[in-house]
Amino acid sequence: MTTDEALAIIDETADRAFEVRGANDRVVAALKHLTDLGIERETLVWFWESLKGENDIGRDQNANASRNRIRHLVGQLRREPH
Repeated sequence: MTTDEALAIIDETADRAFEVRGANDRVVAALKHLTDLGIERETLVWFWESLKGENDIGRDQNANASRNRIRHLVGQLRREPH
């Protein structure tokens, strides 16, 4: 899996968080990839937990906020000199 594929899965999942609860195997694989990339665990757990929320609106808001943080962190990693 590439980072762009992982982000696409995160985006798709966050976009559907209002109507879907829980993480599927694709989301788990995307989160694992992002973990291996070095994205802070706290943010990835926040995304994971947001998908389990009971309240549709809260689940949607938390999924979107954590997705934005994930994208920000990936952007930072991509800008760092190697």
